[in-house]
Amino acid sequence: EGDISDELWDYSMINRNFFNNVLPYIEENYNVSEESKDRAFAGLSRGGYLTSILYAEHPTEFGYFGILSGVWDGLVEPGALDQYDNLNSPKVMLGYGEYDNVVSLDNIHAVHDNLEAKGVDVVDNPVFGAHDWFAWSQLFEDVALDFVGK
Repeated sequence: EGDISDELWDYSMINRNFFNNVLPYIEENYNVSEESKDRAFAGLSRGGYLTSILYAEHPTEFGYFGILSGVWDGLVEPGALDQYDNLNSPKVMLGYGEYDNVVSLDNIHAVHDNLEAKGVDVVDNPVFGAHDWFAWSQLFEDVALDFVGK
């Protein structure tokens, strides 16, 4: 109870649900592009963790990934990215509050360095704030207006 550990999150099921149900629903019911270059996926906190997994496993499905205040540990270690292909297809933003005390900033910086070493177009986007809506409102605006909306 109250535990949000990885054991309670079935990311493969979440991915299947997204690609089999959510994305088709959006494409059928809203005036959106079906081209990956025109799509963005972003998430905050545990959603940032999910976004980093989606990025690693499905990098060609979106033109932009906003990994915000959360990052999958599977991308942290040097060489961790070697098992994934096409990581340089989309643009990636790693955003976080400078005073975040929930997510390891060292891990975020390590992922940034790993992506940069692979030649990925990655933006480091620290904002004033912590692991809270003060930081996240800034990050959402940065993703929507300055990263995707350019």
